[in-house]
Amino acid sequence: MNWKKNLRMLGLVVFLVSMLSLSVAAVGSLRFEEVKIDGTVVTDVDSSTPIVLAREKDSKIEIRIELKSGEDLNDLDLEAVMRGYDHNDRIEDYVGAFDVDANVTYVKKMELKLPIRMDKDVYRLRIRADDRAGATFQRDYLVKIESDNHKLWLKDVIFNPESYVKAGRALLTTARIENIGQSDEDGLKVTASIPALGISASDYIDTLDEGDTITSEELYMRVPVCAEPGDYEVNIAVAYHDGDDTEKVTKTITVVEGDVCPSKIAPGDGSSEPATEKTIISIGATSQDVTAGQGGSIYPITLTNQGSSAKTYSVAVDVPGNWATYQVSPSNVAVVKSGETATMFVYISAKENAPAGENAFSVTVSGDGEELKQVLLKANVVGGEENETASASGWERVKNALEIGLVVLVVLLVILGLVIGFQRLKGDEGDDMGKTYY
Repeated sequence: MNWKKNLRMLGLVVFLVSMLSLSVAAVGSLRFEEVKIDGTVVTDVDSSTPIVLAREKDSKIEIRIELKSGEDLNDLDLEAVMRGYDHNDRIEDYVGAFDVDANVTYVKKMELKLPIRMDKDVYRLRIRADDRAGATFQRDYLVKIESDNHKLWLKDVIFNPESYVKAGRALLTTARIENIGQSDEDGLKVTASIPALGISASDYIDTLDEGDTITSEELYMRVPVCAEPGDYEVNIAVAYHDGDDTEKVTKTITVVEGDVCPSKIAPGDGSSEPATEKTIISIGATSQDVTAGQGGSIYPITLTNQGSSAKTYSVAVDVPGNWATYQVSPSNVAVVKSGETATMFVYISAKENAPAGENAFSVTVSGDGEELKQVLLKANVVGGEENETASASGWERVKNALEIGLVVLVVLLVILGLVIGFQRLKGDEGDDMGKTYY
């Protein structure tokens, strides 16, 4: 019985060996008739050791393989890999499973992405064919990875605060940049912008040597106080090589509702000047003294556009009773960009016949043709009609006093003349009494 069992075991071993030999023979009959990398025909390492291709970082290479087998093959897998890259994003591609008929040429294409973090070095590209039985056919090719003469990599972008920012607060942005090219760079311009909010900031980096990494200064952007809550795209760009090349990255920041938007402040909470949505209107002193017929007073009006786009503002003045003239400087119309402030000055001059005391006039501010605010301003006119009457009566008193003084002066002069005359007459009589007559 033992010899029968041993005979069966021997037959199984012979069968397995024969099947394995057939599989090896089948895969062994497979050959790569031509291999191209990005259109360049390459030879395998077994026949020579050339550097077959130089590629830039952060790019893709296309592999085209013509293969043929002397035997029929079933469920063939084809794989292309590059090893020696010390990161998780592996460099490989795969085609399978497919059948191969004997003496028929097949064309298969694969694509490998070369990560930007790859070191500049020589790598071994392995193209391997496997069937279900585990037999393998492999060829190796050498690929040299190089870089452009001028090439930067925006490695990272950091926001402060990181995930969201309140409207009205500052967003600080820093960029981490590596020079992966073959030349030193100078005069790098780093720019961060949020186009939807109309804000941006820039800074310069003097030099960045080949292979070095640097972090930019913090780029300061103030989010408008009335910015709508939501997600906004933040564009970060680095211009270099005298502005000929630019690296760009787009990130997202969330803007949440702030607590300083004037349109959201309830009446009576201490706000001095309520404003319409997205516009802050501030007016200086609402009452000033004005001298009738002499100069005038200036009332400044400050407009801050907190909207997401430019606005056209206009100021209109109404003087009831026509007691004064006015002028708006530098103009009664101003275009204010998003986030910017403009000041317009209303100049009021009271006429000579303006009534003394408090007089009122109104100022209306409009934005893009829509009335935003109307405010009543006052001017306290001095030197008017009542003052003129008082001045006239005072002048009369002065004139009367001068007339009385003149009369007194004349009387004194007359008395003085009489005294002098009497003294001279008395002197003449004394001379006559001292003479002797014969």
